[in-house]
Order: sequence, then C-alpha cells, then structure tokens
Amino acid sequence: MKKPFLFFINLCFTCLLFANDIDITKYGAVGDGKTLNTAIIQKAIDDCSTSGGGKIVFPAGKYLTGTIVLKDNVTIHLDKDALILGSINVDDYQNMDPFTDGLGVDVGWALIVSVDAKNISIEGEGAIDGQGSKLKEQQIKTDTRPEGQRWGRRPFLLRIVRCNGVTVKGITLLYSAAWTSHYFQSTKVQIENVKILSRGVAHNDGIDIDGCQDVQISNCDIQSGDDALCFKTTSSKMGCKDIVVSNMRLKSSQGAIKMGTESMAPFENIKISNCYIYQTNNGGIKLLTVDGAHLRNIEITDITMVDVKTPMLFRLGSRLSVFRKGKDVQQSTGTFENVVIKNVKAKSSDSTQLKPPSGVLITGVPGHYITNLTLENIEIELPGGGTAENARQSVPEAIDKYPEVKTFGPLIPAYGIWARHVKGLKLINVKLKLKSNDLRPAFICEDGKDIELKDWKLPQTSGAESILRLENVQGANINKINVKASAAAFIRLEGNSENVNLSKNKISGIKKEIETIRETKTVISDFKPLFNGKNLSGWNRFLKTKGKNNDPDTVFSVSNGLLHITGKEFGYVVTEKTYDNFHLVVEFKWGEKKFAPREDRPRDNGILYYVIPEDKVWPRSIECQIQEGDCGDFWLIDSVTVVMDGARTAPTKNTRLIKKKDNEKPTGEWNRIEVIANNGKCTHIVNGVVVNEAEDASLRSGRIIIQSEGAEIWYRKIDIKEL
Repeated sequence: MKKPFLFFINLCFTCLLFANDIDITKYGAVGDGKTLNTAIIQKAIDDCSTSGGGKIVFPAGKYLTGTIVLKDNVTIHLDKDALILGSINVDDYQNMDPFTDGLGVDVGWALIVSVDAKNISIEGEGAIDGQGSKLKEQQIKTDTRPEGQRWGRRPFLLRIVRCNGVTVKGITLLYSAAWTSHYFQSTKVQIENVKILSRGVAHNDGIDIDGCQDVQISNCDIQSGDDALCFKTTSSKMGCKDIVVSNMRLKSSQGAIKMGTESMAPFENIKISNCYIYQTNNGGIKLLTVDGAHLRNIEITDITMVDVKTPMLFRLGSRLSVFRKGKDVQQSTGTFENVVIKNVKAKSSDSTQLKPPSGVLITGVPGHYITNLTLENIEIELPGGGTAENARQSVPEAIDKYPEVKTFGPLIPAYGIWARHVKGLKLINVKLKLKSNDLRPAFICEDGKDIELKDWKLPQTSGAESILRLENVQGANINKINVKASAAAFIRLEGNSENVNLSKNKISGIKKEIETIRETKTVISDFKPLFNGKNLSGWNRFLKTKGKNNDPDTVFSVSNGLLHITGKEFGYVVTEKTYDNFHLVVEFKWGEKKFAPREDRPRDNGILYYVIPEDKVWPRSIECQIQEGDCGDFWLIDSVTVVMDGARTAPTKNTRLIKKKDNEKPTGEWNRIEVIANNGKCTHIVNGVVVNEAEDASLRSGRIIIQSEGAEIWYRKIDIKEL
C-alpha cells in the first residue's frame, strides 16, 4: 500500500506546483503589439507571487508593455514566437533603483525589473524586444537635453537588483534602449543559452554583472553595441566574486570581456574560459580597476579572437568615482594582482583605434603597480607598420581619466606588449606575428620590477633600434627568446635599469646583445604632466602682436596628443603656476616650416624658466635654448647671473653660455630636453647627455615658458617633478 500512497502524494504535489501557472491571455493581455498590457501583466505577477508562485506563460504573440516587476517565486515563460515588446514611450517606465553610471549619467529605468526578490526566472524560446531605436527616436522629439545626458532616461531591458536564486535561460534579448541586462548585488545567478542582439543606440551592453556572487554564465551568444560581457561594481558594499563563465560567443562595438570601468568593490575568484570573440572594435579582454576596487585571483583561458581592435588592456588607475549618491564615499586607489591569462590566440584588425596597432597594454599609475600578472601561451597577429618615431611615442599617464584604449593613444611605442608600473609581470610562451615590418620594439617595460620573459618567438623585422626595451626596470629575467629580426641591439636598457639577466636567447642577425644608456636616471613615475595632451589647461598664451590669450591664427594648437607651435609669431605659452626647485622633461621635434627671421638661419625655440610674471617678449628669465647646432645652451635674460666654471657672469641685458654643441637629433626626430633647477644650480640635458651646468643663479623662482620664435615645432611631453 505504500507505493500507491507515495504516488498519490507526488501527484498532489505536482498539481499544486503548477496550479498557479497563468496563461497571460486569460488575464486579458492582448498580443497584438499595439495594446499596452502593463497593468494586466503586473496583476498576473502579483497574484501569482501572492499565492505561492508559478509561471506566467506568454503564448505566441506580441505583448506591448512598460515596466513590469518580477516578484518572489515567479517565472516568466515565453513560448516560441512569444515576444514581450517594450513601449517606445519613456514615461511608461519606472526606476526602482536609481544609480549613476561610469560616465556620470543617472540611470536605472527598466522594462523588466526585480528588486529584493527570490527564486525568479525568465525562460523559454521567445524573446524580449526593447525597441531601442524607435524609443530614442520618440524621446528626442521632446527631450532637448544633450544626448550625453538624456540617454540615461532610456530603459534597460532587464534589471535584477539584490535578488537570490535567479535563472535566465533559453530566451533572446533584443534591441535594448540602454544596457541590455543588468544584475546588481544578486546571488545564485544562472544565465544559460541566452542570445542577445542589441545594437542601434549607444550603451547597448550585453550582460552586466554588478557586484554579484555565485554566478554561472554559459553557452550565450552576444552581439552588442557596447561591451558584451561586463563585470562592474557600482557600489563598494558588494563585489563580484565566485563567478564561472564558459562557452561564449561575443561580438561588440566596444569590449568583449571587461571588468570595470565602474569598480568600487572587489573583483575576485572569477574564471572565464572557451570564448570566441570576433569583429570587436575596442578590446577583446579589458580588466580595469580605477575606482578603488581590488581586482585579484582572475583566470581567463582558452580565448580565440578574430578581427579585434587591440586584443588586451589591463589598467590600475585612480579615477575614484562614486556611483550611488549618498550611499558611498570616494575610495583610495585599489589593487590589481594575481591575474592569469592563458591560451589566447588573437588576430588584430588591420585598422584600430591605435595607429599603428599594438597587441597588449598594461599600465598602473605612479606608486601603484599591477602585480603578478601572468600572460602565458599567447599568440597575436598584428598589421605592423610602426616607425622609428613611433617607437619613441610618450604615453600619457591619464591617472584619473576614464580607462580606455584611446586614453593612452594615439599610438603605443611597442607593437607587441607595452607595460608600465608593473611588478612580477610574467610573459611566458609568447608568439607575435606581423604582416609588415615594424620598427617599434616587440616589448617595452617602463618602471618595472622583477619581470620575466620566457619562450618567445618573434617575427622577422629589420632596422629597429632594439627588439626589447627596458626603462627604469629593476630586475628582469629574459630567457629563450627566439628572434629572426635584425636590429641595432637585442635589448636596450635606459634610465635606472639593472639586474637584467639574459640566457639561451637566439638573436643571430642582431649587432649587439645589450645596449645600455645610463647618462640619466629619470624615473618617469615621479613626474606629473604640465601638458595634458588635450588642451592648454593650466597655461596662458601670449603673442607679441596680439597680447595675452588672443591667438586668432592658432600659433599654438593641440591635436592628437601633441602641442603644435607654428612659429609664425614671436610669443609663448606660460604656466599659471610658479615653480622653485624642479626637474622638467620635455620632448620635441622640429617641423619643416620656418618664418622671419629664421628663413635662412638655424631653427630656434626655447624653454624659459624662473620667468618673472611680465607679459612681454622676452621677460626676465633663464632660457634653455632649443636651437639647431647648439641645443641646450643658456640664455640669461635681463641681467640674470649665474656662476659657471667658477666665475660669475656679468649682469648684462642678455648673456649666452655654451659648453657642448650638436647633441640634438635632425628634423622630424624626437628629442628629449631636461632642465633641473635646484637651489640655484641649473642643469640642461639633451637626449641623456649633460650639455650645460651653472650654479648660484640669481633668479630661483618663477613660471615656465614654451617659446615660439620663427620655427615650427611639436611637443608631445612636458612633465615636471617638484624637488
């Protein structure tokens, strides 16, 4: 008698389990794509949840609706050919959990939302369509704010907020008006066999995991207008933790796999594997912590990329934004440590946001290092095309800026891997391929400690200054590098680089194994930019014929990260701030044009410092002259005096002092000028060589001028360290 009894109990349980399944049409919903069903759908969800839970079944049809709120123990089930259609009227949407995104825009409205719920699901063979383009078209008829502000009013397709026990399975998500699916501070989340096609308007992220834990994502196919698979932490209260992702197909107009930019709480214990990334415009793998998050214990393996612009970007920065107004406070700079990227094959797009393209960018900020990052079994094919000039490109620190590939452009000085502010970096079994010759190094490290390169295979190139370059690197092991190239040197050590060990490298065809440049020991991480690469913020302009901040002919202009001075008129840009003791680093190159009085004379320009604030040409100051043939000589203007070779100069109107000539590079090549002014001692350094020194200067405080005097000139770096 026991077995029949148990069968009866099971039958009763099954009947109870499905007793609350609701055919939405029985509640009065109309699937004609025109009738607004918001109130009917919401009543069905409320009744189902109140009575213990069940399924809301959408049969084939098009069900137009505004915001619907999914509640405890309720499943939305979409039959084949069932379509939940978002209204194109923004007033039909609610914001149940407002927050600010990484661009500073207030967001949070959504089509389907669930807040503080448990055991919720969306499943089936049907689809949810946000009609993003149509909604935007309708919105902008009445919302006249700038696009950068009004887009935040558009609804996400799906928002899951502080929920436990979430399943999204089998459905298709289409054409959101903003982010497609956003999961915030939720636990036990399963996303499986979901297809996302969401393009046509800005900010069409695919899947955003925001401070969630115990998450599994698998077998999804995402084509998104913005980041495809993105991990965020818009609140410091709960991090992304214990997440497993596998078997994904990703296409994006931005990044494919991304952590950040919103990054307040930790990213840890995350594993991502077996992903195919294709036709992606702004990074295949991008790991970014810039708002105080600790990013650690991340493993990404078995990734294939095809037609991807800039395969990888790793960034530790100090933007330090806050996204939950009144609920969070600004944090200090976070950490980036113990990350492993393995088994990656990538083919770069021929045209990328960096011109010429590069493979991998890795950068912390001064004093904050990316630590113990390992890249192993990495193969990258790149277009090549870099020049010797490109190899000396200065990369902006952009310490507090939005972290993006273009933030560090317009180009990178290494074609393969460029790293800065790193400790314990391991690059194992790396193979780089080029479609054309590239005169940039395959690898550059600036400000590094304990670096390891092992088992590299590098392509045939010719004419480069070096294959690898280390700048201010303390400790490196470089083993089993197989190079088919010809170059002046295998490895070039610059600045304060030491304890570099080489073994078992195959470098036939290279003239010199190591070239060491030790004239100066400038540590770049100690410096701050005076020129931001975008505009002349912090500077005033002065022209002899036009006066202050009146430059109608753009003698001074900024584009592509460079300060361009035409030289057509005498004048200068001058810092707003006054400096006493400092170390100034300036990189410049001559242009082709010359103007009166320089048409038939050597090109001339200058860096004037300790400038007494007076708007005239030329104010009382000391000048480090930039002139063809004697770059770096002293000009003492308006009775300034110094002691040189034990004798004090006479206090005349202008005094010229020259010790060493001819150390600058020819027109079109970048030069590096350094001025060290400290307690009356002034030193001028040109391309690493001290060319002039003086002591006991009579002028020891003032502003800094970059001069215009009859010759075209370009500047790409103007950095300073106050001593």
